Amino acid sequence: MPVDEWDLRIALLLVGVYLGGASVPFLVIPGVIVASLYFKMWGLIFWGLVEAFSVLLLAFGIGYIAGSLGGKYTRSLFLRGVQTAVWLVFLSLAGILQIVPQLFPGASLPREVLDVLPPFSFGGAVLGLGPAILSSAIFVVAGALVFWYGASRLWRMAGSGLSSVPVSTAGGRPLLRSGFFEPLLKDLKLLARNPRMLAYVVYYMNVVPLMIIFSFMRGSKTALMIPSLSLFMAGFAGAGAGYFYVAEGEGSLLLYVLPVTRGWLARRKAATCLVFSLPTMAIIATLGYVFGEPSIAVTGIIIFLLGAIGSSLAFSFLAARGLPRSPAVWTNETLREGYAGAQIIGILFVVGLFLVSAFPVFVSEAQGFHSSLLMALSASMAFFLLGLATIKVKDEPL
Repeated sequence: MPVDEWDLRIALLLVGVYLGGASVPFLVIPGVIVASLYFKMWGLIFWGLVEAFSVLLLAFGIGYIAGSLGGKYTRSLFLRGVQTAVWLVFLSLAGILQIVPQLFPGASLPREVLDVLPPFSFGGAVLGLGPAILSSAIFVVAGALVFWYGASRLWRMAGSGLSSVPVSTAGGRPLLRSGFFEPLLKDLKLLARNPRMLAYVVYYMNVVPLMIIFSFMRGSKTALMIPSLSLFMAGFAGAGAGYFYVAEGEGSLLLYVLPVTRGWLARRKAATCLVFSLPTMAIIATLGYVFGEPSIAVTGIIIFLLGAIGSSLAFSFLAARGLPRSPAVWTNETLREGYAGAQIIGILFVVGLFLVSAFPVFVSEAQGFHSSLLMALSASMAFFLLGLATIKVKDEPL
């Protein structure tokens, strides 16, 4: 069926909107409208809209460029590492802006610099400052150019087809390995070949916890918060189990014809999830040692390990139970039907446990540390027992 080229280009743009691009302007517009009504500055609406859609164009352009280059660099380990680092920088930009003031509390940028530094320059443009208006206009043009270049590059790649992509042929006799380490290594290789997915996993399981930890660093209270933070990070680690199912991609179709059960798969994905959460445990142990004493670091490790093992098993089991019953490619959409709701409830439950265990420290600081430690240790043990209970549930074929 003939399809107009313009329709295909519009479809390409709508893919970005479907994947969350439309959220960029709508994160800014409501706040801008409220601020303009409160301060009676109607220029805020205009410059807010300009800023929102400039950021939208820039984000789309960067995404299109990354999409057009991704297929060429899958065979180079170094270039895959570069791609992963680039994705992490863009994903973690907001977190970097949050962590830097924590590390350098006395540092600040002069007003003259902020007036010409996008996107802060849009605030100066509202006030009619010439340099701010010029800087904002340059940012708008740069965003449009990046979008145009990225869209053109991706369109050329889509139009050229995949005939030029080299296809390797595997030789020898196929071998199915079912030990403990082989599935773990397979998951690591799958993620290593997909820089964007690897960046999302590292961001969700390591960078986000790091941002949360830094937000609770308050001098002498840091060591006192280690037990409750360890509990929270452990529960948060298991919530990322769904990423390791999505990483299977089209290879998930093959699992339906192999003698694989959902319980076996859940345990293997939980092991991978636990491996990726180990850097967070190292950070917690380091903070406990630096701001407290070795016993606090050891306690944080114990709480984290018990909770992370239990939460990884529980969340992975929920994800395995939510997989399609018939052969299908596992994506975020297929997992959402039976997993997203349980994941949200689980995260809220973990947040509640964290607040309860941290409450004694907030109220009486050092006097409440032992109560906080006891509650965090008890909750992590409960997580561990819950994870073990999922192993005892009746297994079923995939």
